[in-house]
Amino acid sequence: MTPWTALLESLHSAFIDELNEKKPKEKVELGLPRRLSQFAFPDTELGSLLFCEIQFDQASGFVFVGLEKSLGESLSFSEAQLWEAIFKRAGSEFMRRNIRPKAGNTQSLTQTASAPKGVNAVQKLVWIPFKLQDGKCYLGMGV
Repeated sequence: MTPWTALLESLHSAFIDELNEKKPKEKVELGLPRRLSQFAFPDTELGSLLFCEIQFDQASGFVFVGLEKSLGESLSFSEAQLWEAIFKRAGSEFMRRNIRPKAGNTQSLTQTASAPKGVNAVQKLVWIPFKLQDGKCYLGMGV
């Protein structure tokens, strides 16, 4: 298993756990992963998303987190707060899988803005959608 696969699986698990903790009475619906060969937002209704550069030794990629506004308000969480909670929660999985991802600074990206150069260079992108009663959210990873 590549470190990128281990990272995505760890973050996916932590994302679900975080949503279940914030909304214990709701069932999180998991959507099918969507694979793309270049960067694109997962949904035209999503106004913005947060991204963070991740590094493993010499290799780098990006993790993306997107929340529909209604869900963010319902969770009382911003995308940045959700990302911090997910990355912290995934720490034990990182140790178990023997991976050491280094997260850079987070940045916000809107639908109408041009994606930064590194994000535009992504050649493999996976979006995983999650749905709750109050809206959708997304976890993405691009390398």
